[in-house]
Amino acid sequence: MAPAVLARIFDPFFTTKDKGRGLGLSAMQGILRGHHAGLRIRSAPGAGSHFRVYFPAVAGEVTQEPVVAAAREGALQGTVLLVDDEEAIREALAATLEVMGFRVLLARDGLDALETFQAEPGIDLVLMDLTMPRMDGREAFQAMIQLRPDLKVILSSGYNQQEAVQNFKGGTPAGFLQKPYTIQTLRKTVQDVLTGQA
Repeated sequence: MAPAVLARIFDPFFTTKDKGRGLGLSAMQGILRGHHAGLRIRSAPGAGSHFRVYFPAVAGEVTQEPVVAAAREGALQGTVLLVDDEEAIREALAATLEVMGFRVLLARDGLDALETFQAEPGIDLVLMDLTMPRMDGREAFQAMIQLRPDLKVILSSGYNQQEAVQNFKGGTPAGFLQKPYTIQTLRKTVQDVLTGQA
């Protein structure tokens, strides 16, 4: 990367691609800060980029991976429709939700989600990204709510909740997750929405 690009890679919504949202590295930086981790980057045009992450050492014996423990704590159940246009996010979230106890259906955008929703009447919860190609989360949410007004939907976005859900018509989502979020936050939000505590 050229120095001018390297200086901006963590800016939210900055991207050099024709299609993209520029949230990947910004989200990564937030996750690293949450773990008090450091990052060193070397990059030059034509030579590639090298990212090295430094995590703080932990004293004592680790008996169980915290992420797995957080996901497994008190099994949940039901069918979740997970909607995100980024494959890596879909796969990671699907694995986490399955460890929590859910059956997970996947969709890559709002249009795909709407088709799956219409074909699967037993969906208990929809966890959906807001910004997607073909049909975004707002349009898909409104279409689903028209078909099933009692449907519980959690929307997710890199924007804050106020910015993300303004100008919604025909109802508001049952829950909201601002990216990046932790597994603990995901679990609490899902549990609160399913039990009506959100």
